[in-house]
Amino acid sequence: MDAFRVAIIGCGRVFSLHASALSDITGAEIIAVCDIKEKIAKLRASECKCSYYTDYKKMILAEKPDVVHICLPHYLHGEASIFAMENGCHVLCEKPMEISVASAQKMIQTSESQNKTLGVIFQNRYNHASKSVKRLFESGVLGNILGGRVSLWWSRNAEYYKSSAWKGRIKYEGGGVVVSQAVHVLDLLLWFVGKVPYSVNANINNFDHDKIEVEDSAYGVIRFDNGALIHFDFTNNYSYNAPMEIEIHCQNGIVKMVGDKAEVIYKDGRVDAFSAEDFQANGEYSSTKSYWIASHFLQTKDFYHSLAQGDSQFMNLESVFTTTKVMCAILKSVR
Repeated sequence: MDAFRVAIIGCGRVFSLHASALSDITGAEIIAVCDIKEKIAKLRASECKCSYYTDYKKMILAEKPDVVHICLPHYLHGEASIFAMENGCHVLCEKPMEISVASAQKMIQTSESQNKTLGVIFQNRYNHASKSVKRLFESGVLGNILGGRVSLWWSRNAEYYKSSAWKGRIKYEGGGVVVSQAVHVLDLLLWFVGKVPYSVNANINNFDHDKIEVEDSAYGVIRFDNGALIHFDFTNNYSYNAPMEIEIHCQNGIVKMVGDKAEVIYKDGRVDAFSAEDFQANGEYSSTKSYWIASHFLQTKDFYHSLAQGDSQFMNLESVFTTTKVMCAILKSVR
């Protein structure tokens, strides 16, 4: 195979990140794009010099791509991923995996039954500091987890919700801050810990968005089987996008992560510090935040390396499924 023939479904806000990543990856070629809005599909096709469609099923059947990128509203992630895999495609899907546990589980089952690789974008795992912290947890040097806290205080105004007809509606978005913003930091926390929680107890509210159905704030606890509690506090009605924060208290030290930097303070007084890795890439990445965006490229690159080499991916599907289950449990515990 000279190059993976790639199709992208969904030409909205996140499209450019996928297209730019693909332009930097040797061995990947965009051959078609799709959006229900013909005008934007045609524009993106012109940018990528490829074909365009307004029906993703027709596109997959006609073009027979090797890989499909899913950049659709949340409620369509499972449906589109499953159709693509059942028709011979590997899939790289935007977060969240799905907005129901049953649909996410079916995605995994289809990946296994069709022998197709399924990747889900959780790019923060690819940040240099994140990877360094994960290695410490895997080594066992930190010991058992005793407790922790995680927070995300961001800003999403009324215009954000007006920008897409599906945002702010439970049926289509699945949730508010928990699903669309905090899922990033929730995934990072659970990935560090590497364990499936025992239970979740949460409260959600809408304090400052009167035209939406979903929550703009959530807080509560995640309990593990050893009794450790992780406290969480999420909102998207803060005055600006503050750096996310994670603190995990372990037997042998405390891990603190703020934005793209991490620090480990050991009981014996030693301190390890990890910062963001310098990264340069073309196109869309040059003018955006490296923590959230450049790592998006790194995950995409890893996905295609996995396909080309037959190696196991850095992104483990079972761990993504754990994030999906906890995300859904936070909302279910209230609804």
